Amino acid sequence: MARSFTISILFFNEATKDCDYVKIWDENGHLYLKCSHHDGTHMFEIKRLNSKGVSYLEHWEQNWDDKRTEREVHDKLMSKYSVLPNFMATVYGCPKIQYAN
Repeated sequence: MARSFTISILFFNEATKDCDYVKIWDENGHLYLKCSHHDGTHMFEIKRLNSKGVSYLEHWEQNWDDKRTEREVHDKLMSKYSVLPNFMATVYGCPKIQYAN
C-alpha cells in the first residue's frame, strides 16, 4: 500500500492565512512549510506521527486530568513519536539524503 501524504486543508489554510508567499520543500527528508506576509514569516516542519505517537496524542486529548501542557506534548511527539516524511523519496523516488552537512 502506498503511503499517503496529505496536508490537512484546515492546517494549511490556518498556517497560510493572510500570507502572500508560500513555500513547501523537502530537505534531506525533512518537509518544511514557510509562509510570509507583511507582519512576518511563519515556519513549520511537518513530520509524520508513528502509531505510538497517535496513541500518545489521543490519550492526552481525551484525559481531562492530564496536566501536561500543549508544548510538553508537542515536544515529546516531535522528539520520540514522529518520523521524517521523506516526501520526495516516497512520492518521486528521489534520494532520501540529497547532500551531507
